[in-house]
Amino acid sequence: MVEADRFVWQKLRRHFNTDDLTALESSRRQFTTRLLPDLQSLIEELVTLLSPELLGLHQQWEGVPMKLSDLTGSEGLQVVRLTPVQRQDIDIGEDEPYSSLNNGLWLIKIGDDKPAAIMLSKFLTRSGPKVQVEIGHMPDELSHAFAKHFLRAIEAQGKSSRYYRNKAVSFESSGGFGGDAGNNAGAQASCCKPERRRAFQGNYDPARYPHLRFC
Repeated sequence: MVEADRFVWQKLRRHFNTDDLTALESSRRQFTTRLLPDLQSLIEELVTLLSPELLGLHQQWEGVPMKLSDLTGSEGLQVVRLTPVQRQDIDIGEDEPYSSLNNGLWLIKIGDDKPAAIMLSKFLTRSGPKVQVEIGHMPDELSHAFAKHFLRAIEAQGKSSRYYRNKAVSFESSGGFGGDAGNNAGAQASCCKPERRRAFQGNYDPARYPHLRFC
């Protein structure tokens, strides 16, 4: 009986068909947490036809952004373990909450069956939670072109918000910096008709409502 993989580096070596994961190249972007549903939805849409395999990741420190390079280590106490895919419901001001990933890694095949990996992760900062998207690939022309196109799509999505448009969004958190993941609230949204939204914004005092943003 073949023993199941326990660590992310094992999956990556098999996916990229190499024992030298230092040959990989990667690029990443960071966004405010309110864009998580938009970013995750776009990633899921882009990888649908690329034979995706979604993996769950263990994040040891919530205050430190996870990088793809962290996943390649195979020795020491900081080796990243595989976990079941974990999701958390986010209130987006609609009838049903959005099922967001805590941390996820998609293993995909592009073009002529070339391997790549996309990671979506969350981390805490003193100014609030952030979202990071990173793509890793082999150093060839086709993979570079795909990564460039992917990041352009991600950046364009980051400039808009399909889920929070015309809604007031609160980023209040019940946990402190570096606190437990289960105690950190995500974005919460409430629907706001355009005329009510304009009227409220006219009387909006940032000092009085420090956790409120309009989209």
